Amino acid sequence: MRSRAIMKLAASIAACWSRPYPTVTDARVQSPEPANWLQYRGNYAGWGYSPLERTDRRNVGKLQLAWSYTTGQTEGHQAPPIVNGGYMDVATPGSR
Repeated sequence: MRSRAIMKLAASIAACWSRPYPTVTDARVQSPEPANWLQYRGNYAGWGYSPLERTDRRNVGKLQLAWSYTTGQTEGHQAPPIVNGGYMDVATPGSR
């Protein structure tokens, strides 16, 4: 069963790598798509929240952890992740 989970994870990673990384343009940063988080605080208005509509006050309590990743850093991660086209970049203390 564990090897099946590993194979699924490997397939998911391979699928991500087969997609081209979308170009980040000035126009996209000015008006980012809801599924992307192209800059700190999400946009120039500094929202700090996602405009996606599938999660709201009625169902937010039902959210569950889907995945996690340990960076090995003991200091807090102070920068938000950058999300673009299904890719997530995370800055860590010490640039690791």
